[in-house]
Amino acid sequence: MKKRKLFFTSSILSLFLFLFSFGNVVYAYSIIYGSKNMPNQYDIQLYPVWNNIDYSTNLSIGKNAWNSSAARVYFNTYSTPTRAPYVKVTDFYFGNTQWHAMAYCYTAANVSPNIQINDSYYPFGGNGAELIAHELGHILRLDDISDSTSLMLSAGYKGNPTPAQDDVNGDRKSVV
Repeated sequence: MKKRKLFFTSSILSLFLFLFSFGNVVYAYSIIYGSKNMPNQYDIQLYPVWNNIDYSTNLSIGKNAWNSSAARVYFNTYSTPTRAPYVKVTDFYFGNTQWHAMAYCYTAANVSPNIQINDSYYPFGGNGAELIAHELGHILRLDDISDSTSLMLSAGYKGNPTPAQDDVNGDRKSVV
């Protein structure tokens, strides 16, 4: 009888742990799109950690470009995130890599998406805000494209951090 009770208890515990882990994976994946806290908007927490260069002004301009666009997203900067996962934005000297920044998203539980800025190319021809806005687009699951009017331009800069209508339409497809 004890073996049966122990087996039953361990089975229930295993099922609970499996479901809890799966729920965290789904939560971590969906947090990239933000959590609903207002109708038609999402709160995506940005957590900047500057190692060498303070990109706070560029981050503010880049996130505000998305926030004031027709896209239904809202990026907010936190000195201490209020929940995990969040988007960590940081910088390093990566050297001559041919890329100015990268964004990557995990789907594992409690692992935050990241944006890493390559300080080796600072000041990015004065396009730091556009660079960050572009990487925020990747956090929204937008791909690089060849349209020179798009914020998600695959190479070079269009000259401002404002998402184009194609970026917003792509965002709507990703978020909704």
